[in-house]
Amino acid sequence: MPDLYVMFSHTNTGMGRMIRAVTKSSYNHVSISLRPDLAVCYSFARRNKHNALAGGFVAEDAGRLCDEGDIRVRVCRVPVTQRQFDAARNMLMVCRAQPGRTIYNTYGAMASVVGFHLALPGAFTCVEFVSRCLGLRAIQVQSLLHRLERFAIYEGSYLEYTRAAVQRQGEYFRPLSTVDVVRRNAGHFGDLSMRLVCKVYGKI
Repeated sequence: MPDLYVMFSHTNTGMGRMIRAVTKSSYNHVSISLRPDLAVCYSFARRNKHNALAGGFVAEDAGRLCDEGDIRVRVCRVPVTQRQFDAARNMLMVCRAQPGRTIYNTYGAMASVVGFHLALPGAFTCVEFVSRCLGLRAIQVQSLLHRLERFAIYEGSYLEYTRAAVQRQGEYFRPLSTVDVVRRNAGHFGDLSMRLVCKVYGKI
């Protein structure tokens, strides 16, 4: 029976600290991997470190996750059927091949704070995405953490678990001007709002 690996993260970003303060959870982010070494994990999050609002599908490694120092994680090894494993892998392949078709569900993230599930077409929070890959439904990190608690195999330092080197390179680290941030955020929320309108009027 194959396994999927889910990693809950206590990140060092300002947004991560704010999420933990609001949700009263030890972890603020979750991602998924097909590999036990977690060399690469996948999730929905910001695409650039200088812009916390505009996000989408991302591949996460030590450079991205530990840019501001090592982080605490909880790793769960979740047994799934071959059909579930193939479905999760196919979803990752589609998101990776067509990154422009998916977007971070910022509205859904805000709604989840009060326990409301606002699903939008092609838009995911990190919890919605990992839950979908697992064939589950959850809107808050804490609720998914509780459901997967029995599958936990590790809790502690991310770098000790992965033995990965922190390399700060790629789009995530590219400097952005104020104009770049404003333009990206306008595009992000315009796209997200259009998806919301289409959902309300049943166009998608």
